Amino acid sequence: MMKKHVFFIIPAFNEERVIGKVIESLLQRGYKQIIVVNDGSSDRTAEIVKNYPVTLLNHIINRGQGAALHTGILAASSDSECEYIVTFDADGQHQLADVEGMLQVLTSSDYDVVLGSRFLGKENQTLPLQRKIMLKTATLFLRFIYGLNITDAHNGLRVFRKAIGLQMCPTIDNMVHASEIVYLIKKHRLRYIEYPVEILYSDYSLQKGQRTSYFIKLGVSTIFHKLALLFFDEK
Repeated sequence: MMKKHVFFIIPAFNEERVIGKVIESLLQRGYKQIIVVNDGSSDRTAEIVKNYPVTLLNHIINRGQGAALHTGILAASSDSECEYIVTFDADGQHQLADVEGMLQVLTSSDYDVVLGSRFLGKENQTLPLQRKIMLKTATLFLRFIYGLNITDAHNGLRVFRKAIGLQMCPTIDNMVHASEIVYLIKKHRLRYIEYPVEILYSDYSLQKGQRTSYFIKLGVSTIFHKLALLFFDEK
């Protein structure tokens, strides 16, 4: 596998404090195919990204992480050099060592997608207990709703083949896209496996994290999404 065939999709909204370091870490490891989707940031995110040899795509307004991933996946899928797509958060939580392990699994198997899971392997001691409970509850809820056997439904670190990129492309703009991606894997019968990853929680990333009320709203929105599927032909 050549690194020029690995495309990173980084959705970014008001990440001026960390986006530069995230991009630099990728470039230093030899990854040059980086697509940053600036999702209507009101800070200097776009200005900072322009200082690096990466592709910058801009949303005029803030549409949501799902929309940013949609834009980035479409762009990567249209590039003839792309073979593998990585969705990578802009807040510095994801580790390149995990990405490379996931790529190794993907390239040496017939899986379509490798999903990062913070709940496999060694337990992360930096994950606050309240966040852990919310994430595990949300995962159990999605397993019940969509019937996909996963351990971490809301982990933004994913690696998949370009060939199934359009099948993994979310159509929901907001954070419900994470639930939709679970549904899309089930719908298209994609071959998937989870991979243990480490999420580095900092004061910055925790400050940007979601509150309990967010997960309640997410659950309600997911139920509406499931109901919509029952009323409309999803084929």
